[in-house]
Amino acid sequence: MATIDATVPNSDHAANPDIFVSYSRRNLEFVSRLCDALKDKQRSLWVDWQDIPPSADWRQEIQLGILNADTFLYVLSPDAVASVECQKELNYAIEQHKRLMPIVCQEVNSTQTYPQIASLNWIFFREQDDFDRALEKLLQALDDDLDYIQAHTRLLVRANEWQKSDRDHSLLLSGKSLEAVEQWMVQGADKTPRPSQLQLEYVAASRLFEKKRQRSLLTGVSVALVGISALGLFAFQQYRTAEKNRKMAVTGEIKALSASSNARFTVKEEFQGLIDGLRAARLLKQADWIEPDTRLDVMSTLGKAIYRIKERNRLEGHTRWVRRVRFSPDGKIIAFGSGDGTIKLWHPDGSLMQTLKGHTEGVHDLSFSPDGQTIVSASLDRTLKLWKLDGTEIATFKGHKDKVRAVSFSPDGQTIASGGDDGTVKLWQPDGTLITTLKGHQREVYGVSFSPDGDTIASASRDRTVKLWKRDGKLIKTLTGHRLSVSEAVFSSNGQTLASASSDGTVKLWKRDGTLIRTLQEESGAVYGVAFSPNGQTIAAAYAKKTVTLWKPDGTKIATLVGHSSLVNGVSFSPDGQTIASASQDQTVKLWQQTNSLMSIFVGHTAEVNSVSFSPDRQLVASASSDKTVKLWKPNGSLVKTLTGHTDEVYAVSFSRDGQRLASAGADKTVKLWKRDGTLLTTFKGHKDTINEVSISPDGTIASASIDKTVKLWKQDGTSKTLSGHTDALFGVSFSPDGKMLASASGDQTIKLWKPDGTLINTLKGHTAGVKSVSFSPDGKMLASASSDNTVKLWKTDGTLIKTLTGHDDIVNTVSFSPDGQLIASSSDDRTVRLWKPDGTLVAILTGYEDSVFGLSFSSDSKTLATSSDDRRVTLWNLEGLNLDALLTQSCDWLHDYLTTNAKANQDDRQFCNSLPQSKS
Repeated sequence: MATIDATVPNSDHAANPDIFVSYSRRNLEFVSRLCDALKDKQRSLWVDWQDIPPSADWRQEIQLGILNADTFLYVLSPDAVASVECQKELNYAIEQHKRLMPIVCQEVNSTQTYPQIASLNWIFFREQDDFDRALEKLLQALDDDLDYIQAHTRLLVRANEWQKSDRDHSLLLSGKSLEAVEQWMVQGADKTPRPSQLQLEYVAASRLFEKKRQRSLLTGVSVALVGISALGLFAFQQYRTAEKNRKMAVTGEIKALSASSNARFTVKEEFQGLIDGLRAARLLKQADWIEPDTRLDVMSTLGKAIYRIKERNRLEGHTRWVRRVRFSPDGKIIAFGSGDGTIKLWHPDGSLMQTLKGHTEGVHDLSFSPDGQTIVSASLDRTLKLWKLDGTEIATFKGHKDKVRAVSFSPDGQTIASGGDDGTVKLWQPDGTLITTLKGHQREVYGVSFSPDGDTIASASRDRTVKLWKRDGKLIKTLTGHRLSVSEAVFSSNGQTLASASSDGTVKLWKRDGTLIRTLQEESGAVYGVAFSPNGQTIAAAYAKKTVTLWKPDGTKIATLVGHSSLVNGVSFSPDGQTIASASQDQTVKLWQQTNSLMSIFVGHTAEVNSVSFSPDRQLVASASSDKTVKLWKPNGSLVKTLTGHTDEVYAVSFSRDGQRLASAGADKTVKLWKRDGTLLTTFKGHKDTINEVSISPDGTIASASIDKTVKLWKQDGTSKTLSGHTDALFGVSFSPDGKMLASASGDQTIKLWKPDGTLINTLKGHTAGVKSVSFSPDGKMLASASSDNTVKLWKTDGTLIKTLTGHDDIVNTVSFSPDGQLIASSSDDRTVRLWKPDGTLVAILTGYEDSVFGLSFSSDSKTLATSSDDRRVTLWNLEGLNLDALLTQSCDWLHDYLTTNAKANQDDRQFCNSLPQSKS
């Protein structure tokens, strides 16, 4: 934003302004007109009119203006989005939980601005819009809930005064003022903006101090005025009223933080979502009066955060963009350069090691020497510099006639390749001696890299090509196919594959001879960086739309990493492949961790996954999909084998009790029996329609349930018996643990119990819609059924209904008992899995699915739950971390590096995590 000295007469700096105006100097004409119109409507403003470089004192004045204003008015335009000063102002307003009000004076893509801004309603003041009508909308928005907003501002100002005075007790709230604020927090539990962390700390400290004061008062009354019991009773009643208000305020804040955590996940601010979830759980741990539903909601929210989080830390400190990020060969240093002309070296925990200064313009790329002892940087100042890790400048390479954008050490450390805007690739000795210049590109060179054997150099150019060169400078081949500039080209670790990233939104994979293998593409805009994992099994691509996408080499999308607030320029894997670093225009580098000990996601199916089954020895997981395949996985997510043979969608898969065989069935009306190694043993034919479920008894008999309204029992020799009696399609079938009973679930709203010889034992009625699944308890004395009526019912085997479990908001697809009998899991079209105790108590809700959840299978030790879902994935959940203490410890462990090394981390969060004995912190 444009700024001036506070003493300039023509600046509008109201002491307690209604509105703080944040804008780009390039939009001055519009802002002047707007401010005049607002002043005509008797609105006080904090706005600056001249462009003067900000000083430290001036920054404080700006922050004070934001703090005192009721509304932060953000004038959106491409220039404002690109403005570093506007970003700083917006960041501060977000940190202080100010009411944000975005107005648009020039067209802006919502994906280019902060999620907190993108998610709000924008008021349009573009040239084509009616200014007066837009102004009326703005005034209405400014007046909306004004009493709440003004109270928020007053509390924020008082809390900041308390903070600046070293939290002086004399500045705390007390008596009716405190009660009024607590009541305001309770009544505003569903309003925005929410109280900031400092406001919450201020109110909590006020209540704690007031509580001590009340106790002191009560003690004094009992000692000095024993005979005046009425006064003592009055004081006690006052105390009880205050305590009730405090509990209401804490409850409201717990709910608000939990809701904020959920909301942040919705807008892909997962890291802050975890922090909000942690804060809600911290308060919950001290609030034993909280009702069970709220407690469950907080734990489920934090569970979603800690199970699905991928961002591990964020490295901040640069004042301009970061283009490329690189790991040292031993993984102990992370280096990246910035538009501010510096290079920062970091330890992987996020602590700053060194800042290298010497370039006079932005640093676009850098590369470690193979021994990790030196680093070379490429700068827009037309030079390369070679550095020691202590910051000592060894040499400056001059020779490029324009900006230098790319640099790479050869694997043997004897050659440095560089590329730049002069369209050339230059090869240098490490002492700065120019070896040769490679000419051939028609435009700027954006990327250079060596093959692992050092024999080939790949260069990526704005001329839409990748060129492959011999080390002696001979051109081997030109790779064409990209429609726009190529930003980077890198080799896989075995040197056999080359990946190129382009502004045309694609990553192309090539054989080393230049043959195109495939193109990876999604709707995320230009690709500015690409990297292979060390084992070559993952490709990371950095996108203009603020994301990093992870791909398998076969083109399967693994995951999308979301969290940057601006376009992502570069991406890199740590040498062990466990950490991904992404560099962004938002001036940060984020560190991501693919694996999470609490959750594994298996990606590989190309259609919905309908069923899943754990092998009894827990060494394999089988999944059945509408892509006509069954896949066998190791529990770490690595694919063992794909079983093909079905000619249509596969709806069911189940391991035998000894784990040596598995049965699958589906829309091709067949049951297939396989060996554990994937060998097909036999195919059973006889059903007249789709088979929805299979179950294998202890003696090896296979039961199949079909839309043709029958259950068939198959012996391994192919003979079968048909059980008839249902009047609608069958969806579920299950043998009792001892194999002496069989349960079938049907669209006719009943469950039927059968003997293995086909004798009908009982029919269970009670559901009001079709029954989708049925499961016996491990002791065989109880069974659970899941239904399209959105419920789970628990029954005795004599047909007595024990309990109905409600809570799902849509069809319940599957139900299963854990092998130890301590849990019941149910999956639903409402995109959740619920975990219940056998007495019907809801224990946890597993969320975060993108679509319906179909299959469930517990591991034999009951510690892991496998689920399959419509989003084409199999998910494994570690169930040992579902209690509050475990979730808090896991959250603190995940955030350990951030809380330890990041200056922006909240002190209370840090102190709380330090207090946990099991936490790393």
